[in-house]
Amino acid sequence: MFCFNCGVQQPDDSNFCFNCGTAFSPPSSATKIVTRRTESIPKSLTDEILTDICSKHVKATRRAMIGAPLPPYASELNIALTQMHIPVNVDVYIVLATTVLGSPQKGLAVTSDGIYYKLGENEIGVMRWENLSPHAVSHNNAGELFVGDFAFSLYDENLVKEMFALLFEILCQISERVYLKEKPVLSKKQYIITQEILNQIYIECQNFQVAHPSKSYFSGVELMPKFNISRQVQLFLGYDSSIMKNGNLGFAITNNGIYCRRSKEMYYFSYSDFANLAHIVVDSFLIKSGTVILAEASFSDGSKFATDLFNLYRKIQNIIKSAN
Repeated sequence: MFCFNCGVQQPDDSNFCFNCGTAFSPPSSATKIVTRRTESIPKSLTDEILTDICSKHVKATRRAMIGAPLPPYASELNIALTQMHIPVNVDVYIVLATTVLGSPQKGLAVTSDGIYYKLGENEIGVMRWENLSPHAVSHNNAGELFVGDFAFSLYDENLVKEMFALLFEILCQISERVYLKEKPVLSKKQYIITQEILNQIYIECQNFQVAHPSKSYFSGVELMPKFNISRQVQLFLGYDSSIMKNGNLGFAITNNGIYCRRSKEMYYFSYSDFANLAHIVVDSFLIKSGTVILAEASFSDGSKFATDLFNLYRKIQNIIKSAN
């Protein structure tokens, strides 16, 4: 089937578009790895994430108000509550006005429930957090911010870039805490990951990249949203083995752990969990642990690349274990 929003072809059983993030239908309860959720995300979690991020960007201008959350006496907040039909018991963290004069009679509001919006008299609604992904937000150079299926004109290119970065960070944090499922491991040994260990892993990743030139490496910014990786995370080694280089297949080794994606299945391993993984094997182009595909070499890089990558993974495990 094809995405009705961006037109990119999708697997027939997809629950959301892997290119633009548009939701198709609620996932089956038998979904192996949860990448979308039908149940509501706990308010305590969204409040924690929004408070942490918005507290670093508090501001009050004609078009944008940001708080952690916004104080109830703010006049613009009261207008937004009325115009966007926001319940009074919902905490509001960001209000953006899209009217020419900068009044929130039209615009959007970021809340603990989701993103409320009003585009016109008959275009009022809310986009729930469980129906949004990091790549559901974008912008252009004409002062427009896109969230889901909607465009919001802010008449200020710098403000648009700022709000895009802020919403992207919020959605990444929610995705990391909710959508990515950590693979359970049998061993309960906990490894302490020090900066020295991370430095050694970083050096090994750099050495690997120098020794194995490939067109499949990515620097991070353009594909990290595909792996639901926050911009606060430092990328050590990113690899996209998909034919179209669209981030649907690959892995990312970071200072936060290792992320793996194979179509709609996504896994995240902290370094402690990764060190506990047993029976990592290389099978032609694939590196596996049980039924989990940790990485797949592109056709152009071949099985030799996969074998050397397998050795890199084993080195990372040994670095962690030898330091503990």
